[in-house]
Order: sequence, then structure tokens, then C-alpha cells
Amino acid sequence: MKRASRLRWAMPCMVAVAVLASACSSTPQPKGVDVQGKTPVARYVGTLPCADCGSIRTDFTLYSEGDGRPAGFAMREFYLDPLDTKDGGRNFSRTGYWAMQQGMQGDPNAQVVQLDGDQPERERYFRKVDEGVLRLLDRNRAELPANLPRSLLRVPADVPPQ
Repeated sequence: MKRASRLRWAMPCMVAVAVLASACSSTPQPKGVDVQGKTPVARYVGTLPCADCGSIRTDFTLYSEGDGRPAGFAMREFYLDPLDTKDGGRNFSRTGYWAMQQGMQGDPNAQVVQLDGDQPERERYFRKVDEGVLRLLDRNRAELPANLPRSLLRVPADVPPQ
């Protein structure tokens, strides 16, 4: 009798796990960029604001071709304060394209790093404050409020991700 009771409980759990696993595997993933063999230009690490969690620990590296043209970026994002997120603790890794542009709201001469310019829904802008700091801008290329975590610091490539 106990075995039948356990089976009745275990079967719905196995079905739920199978449904969740198939849903996750069928989620379309964004197209990536192969950065293998490309030259690392700079690596930046810091904490950025998050709409549905405490903040996002961001670590990304910009890569170039041998002639200096942008070749892509690789990014890891670690969502901090996982109890506040809708889906629990989340970590993402992705690659994409980057470009150096000029101009932002209030400063037409600012150097701006654009990530994912080929994907408007994922596009991000960072003002190059100096060689050691990138500062996140909003979608209109305007400064974020100073009370938000918004700066990434340049670190050597051999510093571990954590």
C-alpha cells in the first residue's frame, strides 16, 4: 500500500520535471558570436541596476580582430539577491557584437560602447569615462541617476570571474 501511495505522488512530480525540462530546452536562445581566437581588448566588472532583483554582477570582455576592428563580446551576468527575483537566482552567459560610437545626451563628444546594436531589444550603452571605467547609460544614451550602481571597472583578463 505504501508503495502505491509513493508512486501516485512520484508520477506527477516526474511529469512536472519533464514538462519543465522540455519548456526550457525549447526556449529560443539568442544568436551568439564566436569570440574564440579573437584578441581581448578589455575586461570590465561591476554591479549594475536590476528591475526585479537587488542588482546584477556583470563581467564582460570586449574582443577585436587582428586589425583592431570590434569582433564581439562575451558577458556573464550574476543576479544578486535571488530571493527578490521572479525566477530565483539566475546567471546568464552570452556573446554578441559591440561597436564604439560617439555622442550621448548632454555630451556629443562622449565615447560610447554599444552592445548588441543588431538586436534593439537587448541593446545597451556604456559611456567610456576613462580607460578604466565604463558607465551604463539608459536606452536614450542618457546618464542613469547617481544613486544606482552603474559603473564597471576595467580589470586584468587573468582575474577570476568571482
